[in-house]
Amino acid sequence: MNYFRLLIFIIPFLAFAQEKNSIQYIDFHSVEADGEFDSIAWNQGDKIRYEFDLKGSKSIKCALTINNSANIVFDQFLKDKWQTIDTLTYNVFADVTPALMITDFDSDGNEDFMYWSHTNVNGNMWISIYLNHPDKHKLLKLETTPDDEDIWCDPTYDPETRIISTRSVSGNYGISAESTYRLVNKVAIPIYKEESDNTKMSSITGKGGIIKIYNGVKGKWKLKKKVKN
Repeated sequence: MNYFRLLIFIIPFLAFAQEKNSIQYIDFHSVEADGEFDSIAWNQGDKIRYEFDLKGSKSIKCALTINNSANIVFDQFLKDKWQTIDTLTYNVFADVTPALMITDFDSDGNEDFMYWSHTNVNGNMWISIYLNHPDKHKLLKLETTPDDEDIWCDPTYDPETRIISTRSVSGNYGISAESTYRLVNKVAIPIYKEESDNTKMSSITGKGGIIKIYNGVKGKWKLKKKVKN
């Protein structure tokens, strides 16, 4: 059985946006409680599709289409036709399925789209963010300048400072990091990052870890110092 059926079941289905804490979760539900996601006849042209509007100064018409058992096609209606923005892949971990969300992430009064694609044993949530550009009347994926990163771990946004904060947690012998970015013209500019690298830490002495401090300089991360423990 494919655990993705926890989010999406066999058609016919109902699709709706469920609002919770200013976030609307787009859910796909079957009228058949015992339906199996694997039983959809993909090779016979079966599809699951949900159309919705992102509200704001100018509404943006979008659609999610499941064409096969591995991805979701994300479209926007532009210039009188549907155009693909992105193909959303997913990774199910411990029965936790991806989440499709509508929210005003950058607090500009226009609804944005967020896709929580996967998690891990440490509870990290990796999210893609598609910001609503009312002036351009289109969605653009939020990226940061250093490495064209476009998947964010546990992102939060402070509208007063225009700061995006992210945090990734590892196990005892992994790499954890906390980063901040300033949102400028819908692009995330790096400010500060602290990275704790315990990949070489001794399980006996507890030493061997390294803390790296980075500053954002001209749109890139620049190593400021290393501290060994």
